[in-house]
Amino acid sequence: LPHLAERVRHLSESIARQVMEFPHIETPTHGDFHSKQVVINPSDIGVLDLDEAHLGDPLLDLANFLGHLEIYQLRGQLSRDDSERIAGIFLKAYQQSSGPVDMNRLQFRILASLMRLLHAPFRNCLSDWPQRMERTLGRIEQLAAEYGVPPRTSQATDRTMVSDPYDVRLDPPFHVVAPAFDPPTAEIMRQKVLTESIGRSPGWWQSITVKRHKPQRRCLV
Repeated sequence: LPHLAERVRHLSESIARQVMEFPHIETPTHGDFHSKQVVINPSDIGVLDLDEAHLGDPLLDLANFLGHLEIYQLRGQLSRDDSERIAGIFLKAYQQSSGPVDMNRLQFRILASLMRLLHAPFRNCLSDWPQRMERTLGRIEQLAAEYGVPPRTSQATDRTMVSDPYDVRLDPPFHVVAPAFDPPTAEIMRQKVLTESIGRSPGWWQSITVKRHKPQRRCLV
């Protein structure tokens, strides 16, 4: 589905950028926890499918459970009211057992979980997999907007001219500035800085140009 590539790329990079800033936590984690991995009888509760168990962020399991509720909605297996009710009960019980949850971290873990599930209709050989994938992607974009992910800026960044006559991006000390030469990434950075400082982000990058460069020492962009 090439027409979805830019949307997927934007979401993947935005979510990964945020997740990489999360604290490193190692606790026993199921790795693929959702409602179908739980077996209940009158006297016991069992958990299945431990092949992805590892040490990691405990919110991975919580987010995966909540992400699957979103998928069940899209499949028509749950109404939105039922999904929200189940999510509320589960989250409340989780916090009563494990303490307060960092909601920002949880929201981005949910987005990451949904991105992992994006290809499921194709993997499961469903006849309408393209439509299902596009619906799922649309829901991820909707949630991402609610969670504060900046929208794609392709129209603006298509007009941005990039000039690096000194090949600064190939100078090892300046690998850290490489994102500044990618217009969509630079636009996200610009919007974030302006929104935090003045509450809005007018305009766009007209050009990104290296004006001066002293190898191994400094550059002016």
